[in-house]
Amino acid sequence: MNKVIIIGNCGAGKTTLAKQIALKTGLPLIHLDKEYYQAGWIRPEKDKWQEKVINLITKPKWILDGNYINSLDIRLKEADTIIFLDINKWICIFSVLKRIIQGDTRDDMASGCKERLDTEFLKYVWNYNEKIRPCVYDLLNEYKETELVVLRSRKEMRKYIRHFIKSY
Repeated sequence: MNKVIIIGNCGAGKTTLAKQIALKTGLPLIHLDKEYYQAGWIRPEKDKWQEKVINLITKPKWILDGNYINSLDIRLKEADTIIFLDINKWICIFSVLKRIIQGDTRDDMASGCKERLDTEFLKYVWNYNEKIRPCVYDLLNEYKETELVVLRSRKEMRKYIRHFIKSY
């Protein structure tokens, strides 16, 4: 386990899991949200984002926490471990709303990107399992030799971490 991708819906727990694995393994943790956005939720041009992702994955070891379906294929080619948090959308919506209510800027987010109520974002989270998840599974089917861990609940995530910590 040297190059780990953690993907799943917003609010699924990617960052929490990534931090726990990084703490145990010492692997460098890269939060893609922090790399993607500039202050004020400014998005990069597609070419610049692809270039940045390529630069990130050329490093010998990493944990990449984040979705970004438009660059997922590039990251999957380099990963030796894929963790997909296939979590119920109600749990994801609850987690996202909780973050918005707390209103803090997260340490896994670019500075100047404070949590906010954004209906487009909430629609994305709500529709992820119907629209994005099938695309993710299609991509994952192309990487059958890569270690794949699919976790479908918070309980499975806790169990995975307990087992991972004991075995590492």
